[in-house]
Amino acid sequence: CASQGCSEVDGNESIPICCADEPYFQYRSRKDLGESSIDFWATFHRYPGGGYVADLTSETQGRELLDTLRNKHGWLDLKTRALFVDFTFYNPNVDLFVVARVVFEFLPSGLVVPFTSFR
Repeated sequence: CASQGCSEVDGNESIPICCADEPYFQYRSRKDLGESSIDFWATFHRYPGGGYVADLTSETQGRELLDTLRNKHGWLDLKTRALFVDFTFYNPNVDLFVVARVVFEFLPSGLVVPFTSFR
């Protein structure tokens, strides 16, 4: 756990906490995520639908979690090939939902290429 940057104890309690115990360090299959059985095509590659997920429930919690994952745990590193960001918007005036997906593909050259999809 210490090699992953996780503390051996959690703040006020003396319960050992390991990064592997956190939900965003556990791989989730496409079935777990409710993704289609068809691979998702972005600009350069296709992605099977499984991965590691961090649910961001509020702006403050999301900012703190992403900062911790990125700086302390190296959640995005040189082995990362894509980052998917999904949003759901609801407009009550017209009773319409829109699901937006922004995919950031990390190429071996270091280039980051965004791709958007709206449903």
